[in-house]
Amino acid sequence: MAGLVEVTGCHRSGPLTSKATYFRMKEEHLTRNECIGLFTRMTDGDLYRWLETSEIPFVREYASRIRYRRLYKVVLSRPIASFGESLQEHFLHLIENIESLVETELDVIDEPGKVIIDVVNPVLGEEFLSQIPILVGGETGFDLVRLNKTEEGRPLRNVLMQQKRTIPSVRVYTDPEHAETVRKRFEKLFPSEEQKPHRDDEVDFDEF
Repeated sequence: MAGLVEVTGCHRSGPLTSKATYFRMKEEHLTRNECIGLFTRMTDGDLYRWLETSEIPFVREYASRIRYRRLYKVVLSRPIASFGESLQEHFLHLIENIESLVETELDVIDEPGKVIIDVVNPVLGEEFLSQIPILVGGETGFDLVRLNKTEEGRPLRNVLMQQKRTIPSVRVYTDPEHAETVRKRFEKLFPSEEQKPHRDDEVDFDEF
C-alpha cells in the first residue's frame, strides 16, 4: 500500500482508512494528480466526511467505525519469516500492489471489506548501521572499524538480526463475529512453518 500512503498520507490513521480511501478513489475514478490535489487540501475531518458520502456500503461502514472507535480486531498475526519462501514473496509483493492485496483478502472471505490484511515490513536500518565506523582500541592504539567487523558491535548486530526476523509480519483484521472463520481460512490458505498463537487484542488503527 506504499503508493497509496504516499498520495493520501494515510499512514496517519492506518490500514482501515487507507483501504477505505483506495475504494473511494476508485469510485470517483480519480487520477493520481487529482488525488494529490485533493488530499493536500484535506484535513482528517474532510477525509472522513468524504468517505461517508461513498456509495459503497463498507466504505461508509469503515468511516463510521473510525469515527465511533468500533474498530476491527487483530485476529491473527504471523512473522513473515514463519512462512515458506514463496509465501514470503507473496506477502511482500502485497505491500506495493493493492489490487493483489484486495484479491488476497477476498480469498480469505469472499465479501468485500470484511477482512483487512496488513503487511508490516519497516526499514530497520541494519545495513546502514552495520557500516558505521566505531573507534576500537587495540594493542597498537585506536582504529576506526566498521561495526559489523568488531566484537563490540556483535550485541547490536544480533538485536538487529532478531528484529529483522520478528518485526516484519502479516496481520489480519476483522470484526470479532468473523474471527474464527477468517483465522481458519487464512491458516488453510497460507500455512506457516512456525505456527504462533494468534493475537486477540483490539487495535486502534489511528495508532499505525
